[in-house]
Amino acid sequence: MKEKALLAAIDIGAETGRVIVGHLGDNTLKLEEVHRFSSLPLQIDQHLYTDVRSIWKHIQTGLQKAAALYKEKIFSIGIDTWGVDFVLMDSNDSLIGMPFHYRDSRTGTILQQAAEILSLDEIYFSTGNQLVPFNSLFQLLATKLQEPKIFNRASSLLMLPDLFHFWLSGHMSSEFSNATTTQCYDQINKNWAVELLQKFEISSNLFQPIDLSGYRAGKILPELAKSLDIPPYEVILPATHDTGSAITAIPASGEDYLYISSGTWSLVGVVIDKPIISKESLAANITNEGLPGGQTSFLKIVPGMWMLQQCKAE
Repeated sequence: MKEKALLAAIDIGAETGRVIVGHLGDNTLKLEEVHRFSSLPLQIDQHLYTDVRSIWKHIQTGLQKAAALYKEKIFSIGIDTWGVDFVLMDSNDSLIGMPFHYRDSRTGTILQQAAEILSLDEIYFSTGNQLVPFNSLFQLLATKLQEPKIFNRASSLLMLPDLFHFWLSGHMSSEFSNATTTQCYDQINKNWAVELLQKFEISSNLFQPIDLSGYRAGKILPELAKSLDIPPYEVILPATHDTGSAITAIPASGEDYLYISSGTWSLVGVVIDKPIISKESLAANITNEGLPGGQTSFLKIVPGMWMLQQCKAE
């Protein structure tokens, strides 16, 4: 295979993360895994957290391994993770505590609390996201109600892949596909749902400008590249929601196909040009999520491999 480019992809799922070098040729793509690591949540007392510092260490290790093999031949790097989870940062761009994992129990009754502020139907029609307690809006509301000191210290919010891209390049933004998983994004008007956030007394200033998939965030920070002894690779944002990247890679054309993406969750859906936000989609609990090019994934989320993962853990 005659190679046209080498690309490094960091794919972080809810059980494992992988650093992969993609060998791109004429109508071909060969994937080479160079590093694999656990990304399971960390349990401390009664809560589940995402160990972002451990994941960050493994991202650096994986990039070192890729650079040892291919040096300057790698054209660019990019990261995807699962959706909905985020970190809060202070005015110095430092993490505030350890971020909760979306499966943490603190949001168990949050839908009922949210409904006392605004009806769940109105929330759905404002965002197009199915109503589940782990969506970012409800996690953020839980922080506001349960940990007001942390909430009041927050100066900015970054989704997980946006955090890692910021640590790599210094560029702070929110990539479109992951922003659409938050229940804080207005998918019709293509911007943060400011009026919705105001009703929950959550400042829209926490949220970052939206970048589309393919945005060039800049090169790896010089001091980081030097400390890792790797070239200053260019950071280009993929569809940073892992489902968005998976759907983008489906080898299908036209509009007459349905996909099943199987992982920690299994996702069943179709690709459409614009969101469907209706009484019928609300009743069916179907969600809308963004894809590269501004398309929409209209999908049903059903239980996946999480049950098997938990059986293995037990």
